Amino acid sequence: AGAQIVDQLASDVPETQLSVVVGAGARNLSGSITVNHTSGFKVAGVTGQTSVDSFTLTNLFVDYDVGGDWKIGLNVNNVFDKEAPFVNVNGGFHTVIGFLTHGTLGRLYNLSLRKRF
Repeated sequence: AGAQIVDQLASDVPETQLSVVVGAGARNLSGSITVNHTSGFKVAGVTGQTSVDSFTLTNLFVDYDVGGDWKIGLNVNNVFDKEAPFVNVNGGFHTVIGFLTHGTLGRLYNLSLRKRF
């Protein structure tokens, strides 16, 4: 008898990963909102856990052109400070073929200053 056939998409892979981005700008100000959703999914080979809950994150970005080729930006990831569903694997973060399916550091602020050359 040959090796057992394993359906690798039956577990450890979210059925849905969705990202929606809406942006707008006027004069010196622009911004966007991004909503990322990952559906829940079954996990295999994880001690004491058979599934991972769905997860939705909202991120905001605002950019202001201060003039003279300078821009200042503010990015807020995980605006509502959602806690990612726990996955009982090394580090608590679950990946599928190198892509992070669940995990966040909490709300994260990033301030940037850019100069165009």
